Amino acid sequence: MGKNKKNAIDYAQNLSHELLTPLAVIRNNAELLLQSPNLQKDDLKYLDDILKNVRRMNNLNKSLILLSKIDNEVYEDLESINFMELVHDILDNFQKPIASKKLNVTVGSGKTDRIISNKNLMEILLQNLIKNAVIHNINNGEIHIEFNQNAIRVTNSYDVNNPPPKNHYKRFTSSKSKQGSLGLGLSIVKRICEYLNIQQSHTITENKYLAEIKL
Repeated sequence: MGKNKKNAIDYAQNLSHELLTPLAVIRNNAELLLQSPNLQKDDLKYLDDILKNVRRMNNLNKSLILLSKIDNEVYEDLESINFMELVHDILDNFQKPIASKKLNVTVGSGKTDRIISNKNLMEILLQNLIKNAVIHNINNGEIHIEFNQNAIRVTNSYDVNNPPPKNHYKRFTSSKSKQGSLGLGLSIVKRICEYLNIQQSHTITENKYLAEIKL
């Protein structure tokens, strides 16, 4: 790694560390206030909003560090990855929202379950695609994840009254109704695909959204 790249990463990590301290103070003070016996209903709402935004800031912090590392070509190692195992591990992390929306999730693959790539980046890529499919889905909706030697496809139903934005892969673009979304997920997907030299695309039909990664 060149000196300039290392300096850029060190700067980003130092900045991230500095941001963590005030965020931790805000979170801790808000959690302490939640234990007060004299809180009114409006007080609880304000504190809940504070904690939600602290969590959003923490996630934003992590995402920006990740983008900095990708931009500076930190992830170089390639290995054979069990795709199905990786997908099911990621789905386990989304069990609660999947159950809450009563989503029907199916996973399929072609002749092989293995893919050659950087495992850290592939995991982040898939996690963002699956997270997007869960968050922007509808109650009793569907998610289908498919893998073959040529492509990864994640298809999900969505609310036809709130279609996905056309400029999905632009940083900080998010659906208006998803106020908890930072809008960085698909931007990270795009940057990972550029780094790994693979193509990404999305197709919006009448009631389905398809994200495709061509390997």
